[in-house]
Amino acid sequence: MSERQAVRRPVAAVLAALAALTLILTGCGGDTSPGAPEPSPSAGHDHDHELPGAPDPATAGPDVVAAQALSMMFTWQPVTDPSSGAALRRAAPWLGGDLATAATSTQTAGPQRPDPRWASWRRSGDVVTATADVDAGHIPDTPTTAVRLVTVRQQTLHADGTTTPLTPMRIEATISHTDDGWRLTAFTVTAG
Repeated sequence: MSERQAVRRPVAAVLAALAALTLILTGCGGDTSPGAPEPSPSAGHDHDHELPGAPDPATAGPDVVAAQALSMMFTWQPVTDPSSGAALRRAAPWLGGDLATAATSTQTAGPQRPDPRWASWRRSGDVVTATADVDAGHIPDTPTTAVRLVTVRQQTLHADGTTTPLTPMRIEATISHTDDGWRLTAFTVTAG
């Protein structure tokens, strides 16, 4: 092999490697010609999916109103809430009648159901969360009133990450149609 051929081989190998690298990099960059659509900022991940937001009290039906109002009313923050009645204020957008009046009163809302564990929850930094499940069957609605049976399940979330379920409550909820839409206007705890 001549000296000239020995020099050409490494140069040819380097040029071939550069050409391959150029092809690879050009291929990864996508089409950058004028008029080519640019990928969206979220291309390649799922950040462009929207999560459903909270329901709108103005358009929600009786089932949604009952579930939203009761889950908010029975979710408590003992460290910051003076009593369980503070949750009534948070539920105000879902309430009507006397419940709405109580929720928007300038006086501090009193406890809905005084709980002897409140002081212990406060000391421990616990939070009580609630979910409300509306029964599938119900008596027929009228144009102005709906009655739903609801199961409210609460659990205590402890600062150490553990949870303790509380006794479920059965609630009869009365939802009334107002100028602002359906609103929870009365409830009775029937069991729990």
